[in-house]
Amino acid sequence: MKILIIVNSFEFFMSHRHSLATAFVKKNYEVTVITDMGGKFFAEPGISFIDFAIDRGSINPFNLILKTLRLRRLLLNCSYDFYYFASHKSNVLGGLASFFQFKVPTIFSISGLGYAFIDPSLKARLIKLMILLFYAIFAKQSKSSFVFQNNDDLKLFLKHRVLLKKQSTIIPGMGVDLEKFQFQQREIINTEIPIKVLFVGRLLIDKGIKEFIALASTLKDSNFEFHIAGKLDLENPNAIHSDDFTQCLNEPNIIYHGHTQFEEMGEIYRATDIFLLPSYREGFPKAALEAAATGQPLLMSDVPGCRDCVVDGFNGFLFKKGSIEEMELCLGKLVALNNYENFSKNSRQFVEENFSASYIANQYINLIQSN
Repeated sequence: MKILIIVNSFEFFMSHRHSLATAFVKKNYEVTVITDMGGKFFAEPGISFIDFAIDRGSINPFNLILKTLRLRRLLLNCSYDFYYFASHKSNVLGGLASFFQFKVPTIFSISGLGYAFIDPSLKARLIKLMILLFYAIFAKQSKSSFVFQNNDDLKLFLKHRVLLKKQSTIIPGMGVDLEKFQFQQREIINTEIPIKVLFVGRLLIDKGIKEFIALASTLKDSNFEFHIAGKLDLENPNAIHSDDFTQCLNEPNIIYHGHTQFEEMGEIYRATDIFLLPSYREGFPKAALEAAATGQPLLMSDVPGCRDCVVDGFNGFLFKKGSIEEMELCLGKLVALNNYENFSKNSRQFVEENFSASYIANQYINLIQSN
C-alpha cells in the first residue's frame, strides 16, 4: 500500500508524525511525505520526501490557488492508495488538490482548533467560517474520514453540521515514544532547592504564555523557578510580542531554553519538576504527555485537549483558564501534599496505559485497513 502524508513542515513531521510514518513502514507500507523541508536533505528507509512550501501563515487566496494547482500535479503524477493530511493548512491544500479523486480514501487530521476558534476578532471569525466551509465540502466525498484528538472538537464540528458522526473517530494525539522519554524516579520535592516549573510550546498568547510569565512574576520571591522551552513564532498572529518576551527574561526566576530541538526535550523534562500549561484550547498536547512519561505531574487549564491529559488529583490538577490565582493554588497544593512521588508514578502509568506511540499508531493502521 502506498500512503501519502502531507504536513506543514519537516520539523513538525519529525516531532509529531514521524513515529506514525515509521509504524506504516513496519507494516510494509510505502510512505511519501510532502512537506516544507526548509532546505534540508533527509533520507530514511521506506520514507521518501518531496519538498513543498506550505506557507502555513498565508491566507492569500491567489497563493492558495497556485499551491493547490501545483500540489494537484504532484498527486496526478503518482498513484497513491491512501492520503493522510496532518494539519488545517495541509488539510485544505490536500483536500482541494485531491477533491475529484473519489476512489482514494483520505484521513483529515483535526489536530486542535486554535486561534480562529478562540479569538473573538472579525478576522478570526472569518477564518473559522472558511475552515468549517472547507471541511464541509471535503466531507461530501464518500471516502473521507476525520480524526479528532478530543471529543470537544468533534462536538463542535457536529454542532455546525460539518460532517456526519459516522465519518469521524477520536484518536487521542500522536502518542509518546516511551523508550525515548523514559521514566525518571523522582523523590518528594525538596523545598530547600528551587522547584522547577516547565512550559513547553510555541510562545503564543493562546498557549497561555502570558499567564505563565505572570505567575512567575507573582512568585518571584518564592522557591519556584520557571523554565520555558519553545519557539517565538512571529509568523503567527497570536504570538507574544518579542519585546514583551525579551523584557520578561530579565526576571531572575525565568529561564529560557530557546527553540529546543525535539531530540533535546527528554533531558529538559528530566531536569525539571512540574509541567504547567495554561493553554486556552488544545488538540492533544504532545509535550504534556512527553513530560508525564518522564514522571512529571501535570498542571493544566480545564479546556478541551488539556483536560484529557489530567485525572485531577491523580497525576496532576486542573485550573480555570486564565486564572493566575488558581495556578498558584495548584502549585501550592502539589507541594503541600507531600505526595509528589506518587503523582510522578501515576503520570507515567497514565501515559503507558493510554498514549504510547505504538498504541496510537495501531489505531491509525486499523482505520486505514477498514477503508
